[in-house]
Amino acid sequence: MNARECGLLSLGFFLGATVGAAMGVLAAPQSGARTRRKLVRAGEQLRDDLAERGEELVERGRDAADQAKRKLQAVSAQAG
Repeated sequence: MNARECGLLSLGFFLGATVGAAMGVLAAPQSGARTRRKLVRAGEQLRDDLAERGEELVERGRDAADQAKRKLQAVSAQAG
C-alpha cells in the first residue's frame, strides 16, 4: 500500500468513525440542547483529527518531493 492509499484509508476511517459517532448521538434519547453540545464536540474532534491528518499528509508529500528531487539530481549527475 502506497502513502496515498494509506492516507486515504486513514481519512476514510476518521470520517466513518465521526459520522458513526454523530449518528449515535442523534439516535440517543436526550434533550436537544445536550445533543447539540455533543454534536459540537464531535465536530470539533473531527476538525482536529482532519487538521492533524492534513499536517501528516503535507509532511509526507514534502518528504516524497525531497526524495524525488534527490533521485532526479542523482540521475542528472550520472547522465551529465
